[in-house]
Amino acid sequence: MDRDRQLSNLSLAQGTVKAFLDYSTPNVRLFRTGSYPFTGVTGVTQVLGPKNPGVVSLSWEPAGGDVSRSEDLGYTYGTYSVTVRDGSQKAVERGNYMRVWKKEKDVWKVVLDVETEIKN
Repeated sequence: MDRDRQLSNLSLAQGTVKAFLDYSTPNVRLFRTGSYPFTGVTGVTQVLGPKNPGVVSLSWEPAGGDVSRSEDLGYTYGTYSVTVRDGSQKAVERGNYMRVWKKEKDVWKVVLDVETEIKN
Protein backbone atom coordinates (compact mmCIF):
# COMPACT_ATOMS: atom_id res chain seq x y z
CA MET A 1 0.00 0.00 0.00
CA ASP A 2 2.94 2.31 0.63
CA ARG A 3 4.15 1.75 -2.92
CA ASP A 4 0.68 2.61 -4.25
CA ARG A 5 0.66 5.87 -2.24
CA GLN A 6 4.15 6.69 -3.55
CA LEU A 7 2.85 6.20 -7.09
CA SER A 8 0.00 8.64 -6.41
CA ASN A 9 2.37 11.23 -4.94
CA LEU A 10 4.73 10.96 -7.92
CA SER A 11 1.75 11.29 -10.27
CA LEU A 12 0.81 14.60 -8.65
CA ALA A 13 4.42 15.85 -8.51
CA GLN A 14 5.78 14.78 -11.91
CA GLY A 15 2.80 13.68 -14.01
CA THR A 16 0.87 10.47 -14.34
CA VAL A 17 2.66 9.12 -17.43
CA LYS A 18 6.10 9.43 -15.84
CA ALA A 19 4.85 7.95 -12.58
CA PHE A 20 3.26 4.93 -14.28
CA LEU A 21 6.27 4.31 -16.51
CA ASP A 22 8.57 4.42 -13.46
CA TYR A 23 6.35 2.13 -11.36
CA SER A 24 5.18 -0.39 -13.99
CA THR A 25 6.61 -3.36 -15.81
CA PRO A 26 7.37 -2.78 -19.52
CA ASN A 27 4.34 -4.90 -20.51
CA VAL A 28 1.83 -3.40 -18.04
CA ARG A 29 -1.84 -3.76 -19.04
CA LEU A 30 -4.37 -1.01 -18.34
CA PHE A 31 -8.07 -1.86 -18.49
CA ARG A 32 -10.58 0.94 -18.97
CA THR A 33 -14.36 0.71 -19.40
CA GLY A 34 -15.40 0.35 -23.05
CA SER A 35 -11.89 -0.24 -24.40
CA TYR A 36 -9.57 -3.05 -25.28
CA PRO A 37 -6.62 -3.31 -22.89
CA PHE A 38 -3.82 -0.78 -23.34
CA THR A 39 -0.36 -2.32 -23.03
CA GLY A 40 3.17 -1.19 -22.36
CA VAL A 41 4.69 2.25 -22.84
CA THR A 42 2.41 3.00 -25.79
CA GLY A 43 -0.69 2.06 -23.82
CA VAL A 44 0.30 4.12 -20.79
CA THR A 45 0.95 7.12 -23.00
CA GLN A 46 -2.36 6.66 -24.88
CA VAL A 47 -4.47 6.42 -21.75
CA LEU A 48 -2.66 8.84 -19.45
CA GLY A 49 -0.77 11.10 -21.85
CA PRO A 50 -1.23 14.33 -23.78
CA LYS A 51 -4.42 13.23 -25.54
CA ASN A 52 -6.13 14.44 -22.36
CA PRO A 53 -4.79 18.00 -22.17
CA GLY A 54 -7.60 19.07 -19.85
CA VAL A 55 -6.50 16.73 -17.06
CA VAL A 56 -5.35 18.87 -14.14
CA SER A 57 -4.57 16.06 -11.69
CA LEU A 58 -5.04 12.36 -11.08
CA SER A 59 -4.72 10.94 -7.59
CA TRP A 60 -5.90 7.90 -5.69
CA GLU A 61 -6.02 6.48 -2.22
CA PRO A 62 -5.58 2.77 -1.57
CA ALA A 63 -8.21 1.26 0.71
CA GLY A 64 -6.73 -2.23 1.00
CA GLY A 65 -4.57 -4.90 -0.48
CA ASP A 66 -2.67 -8.07 0.20
CA VAL A 67 0.51 -9.92 -0.71
CA SER A 68 0.92 -13.58 -1.69
CA ARG A 69 2.53 -16.02 0.71
CA SER A 70 5.59 -16.10 -1.58
CA GLU A 71 5.77 -12.27 -1.26
CA ASP A 72 6.28 -11.70 -4.99
CA LEU A 73 2.72 -10.85 -6.07
CA GLY A 74 0.19 -8.50 -4.50
CA TYR A 75 -2.78 -6.28 -5.16
CA THR A 76 -4.17 -2.95 -4.03
CA TYR A 77 -7.57 -1.35 -4.49
CA GLY A 78 -9.17 1.96 -3.67
CA THR A 79 -10.68 5.09 -5.13
CA TYR A 80 -9.34 7.59 -7.62
CA SER A 81 -10.14 11.17 -8.54
CA VAL A 82 -9.39 12.98 -11.80
CA THR A 83 -9.79 16.73 -12.05
CA VAL A 84 -10.40 17.91 -15.62
CA ARG A 85 -10.54 21.47 -16.89
CA ASP A 86 -13.34 21.97 -19.43
CA GLY A 87 -12.97 25.54 -20.60
CA SER A 88 -13.16 27.70 -17.49
CA GLN A 89 -14.89 24.98 -15.45
CA LYS A 90 -13.33 22.14 -13.48
CA ALA A 91 -15.03 18.76 -13.37
CA VAL A 92 -14.12 15.82 -11.16
CA GLU A 93 -14.39 12.16 -12.16
CA ARG A 94 -14.32 9.63 -9.37
CA GLY A 95 -14.04 5.88 -9.52
CA ASN A 96 -12.61 2.65 -8.18
CA TYR A 97 -9.38 0.95 -9.13
CA MET A 98 -7.55 -2.32 -8.60
CA ARG A 99 -3.86 -2.95 -9.29
CA VAL A 100 -1.82 -6.13 -9.42
CA TRP A 101 1.81 -5.70 -8.35
CA LYS A 102 4.77 -7.99 -9.02
CA LYS A 103 8.07 -7.86 -7.15
CA GLU A 104 11.01 -7.58 -9.53
CA LYS A 105 14.53 -7.31 -8.09
CA ASP A 106 13.06 -6.30 -4.70
CA VAL A 107 10.97 -3.49 -6.26
CA TRP A 108 7.17 -3.65 -6.60
CA LYS A 109 5.95 -2.91 -10.17
CA VAL A 110 2.40 -2.61 -11.54
CA VAL A 111 1.52 -5.37 -14.01
CA LEU A 112 -2.22 -4.74 -14.25
CA ASP A 113 -4.32 -1.61 -13.63
CA VAL A 114 -8.14 -1.58 -13.78
CA GLU A 115 -10.27 1.55 -13.35
CA THR A 116 -14.04 1.90 -13.31
CA GLU A 117 -15.70 5.32 -13.22
CA ILE A 118 -18.56 5.85 -10.78
CA LYS A 119 -21.51 7.25 -12.72
CA ASN A 120 -23.77 9.62 -10.85
